Amino acid sequence: MSFILRVFGAWLLGIMLILIVMDGTKSLAASRLVMTSIRDVWAIVQAHSLLPSDHMTGGGQTNPLIGMVLNAVLGWPAWAVAAVSGMACLILGIGKKKRTNPHRF
Repeated sequence: MSFILRVFGAWLLGIMLILIVMDGTKSLAASRLVMTSIRDVWAIVQAHSLLPSDHMTGGGQTNPLIGMVLNAVLGWPAWAVAAVSGMACLILGIGKKKRTNPHRF
């Protein structure tokens, strides 16, 4: 399990680097700071699965609090979410190190 967490964490950190380069390129082209949100990345990867969340935040029969929270989360910068998730996976995947000789440095 720790191996899978470490591989997934490294994969997320790689995605973070790609997203930072993508945002940097967009920022240079626009001459202003541009950050890609989770909603934008989700629309790039699989746009038709974003429709249920848009219906939920659009004022349907759901709780308005859920819509506000979902809009806030989908507005976060994608590189920051990938960085925090990747670091969390790496930290959880480290596990305990067994020392063979405790008196040796």
